Amino acid sequence: MYLDEKKLELLIDNLLKQQPLLYERLNLNHKNCKIRIMENAKYILDFVQNKYNDDHPFRDIGFIDKPVLYQIAYSKLICDDYLENRNIINNYLDKKLISNIEGKFDIDLFNRNMNELMLLIYILMGIYIKSDLHTKIVRIDYEEIEPNSKEFEYSFICNDEYRINVEVKTLDCDPFLRDKDVMRGIDIYKKNTYIKKFFHGVDAEEELNSILDGVKEYTELKSNYRQVNSNIKKYGKNLNKKQNKT
Repeated sequence: MYLDEKKLELLIDNLLKQQPLLYERLNLNHKNCKIRIMENAKYILDFVQNKYNDDHPFRDIGFIDKPVLYQIAYSKLICDDYLENRNIINNYLDKKLISNIEGKFDIDLFNRNMNELMLLIYILMGIYIKSDLHTKIVRIDYEEIEPNSKEFEYSFICNDEYRINVEVKTLDCDPFLRDKDVMRGIDIYKKNTYIKKFFHGVDAEEELNSILDGVKEYTELKSNYRQVNSNIKKYGKNLNKKQNKT
């Protein structure tokens, strides 16, 4: 991946001119904020070049033009220098966003991990750009341990000793995600019928008869209603524990 530093500097410079709050809220001037974001962006690009598979989206030649590069670089600046945590963004880059399974890039895993990071970025923007909460939050706690071994993804520690605990779970909302094998075999030019239940308790055969008269053969795709419903309840119980109320 060829790094055009002049282009990188110009893109960051224009971003800061359009959004001066990005440096004003950090008590930086335009120049110093640009330098810090550039350092982080170059660190990210170098990391991607050396550790990510060739088919990873971040290895695309157009990645330097994508807003996500600067969102991650800016978030790294906030976490590193203002929230006393130099591990959280690096951990995403070094582990989660690589998204390899048995050495091969997996797009589904990447989408889940990327959505998780984007939520953190949105929260940081809400704290620093859209509100004055940054005056009350002193650090972010994040533990680099196995996902199933920790209770919360990260916690914002406030100057009044309150904690804002954040737990992130990506639920599979794509209604056809569990039907990859079936979907690969679908021929749209053949008059086959496929049925998928989007609501619990639906009688596929009864509904089919009321919509398409005469259809006797069909393939019923999987439903993940119960799994999603169960996960939502489980996460709700976890977040509402008295000792860690959010």
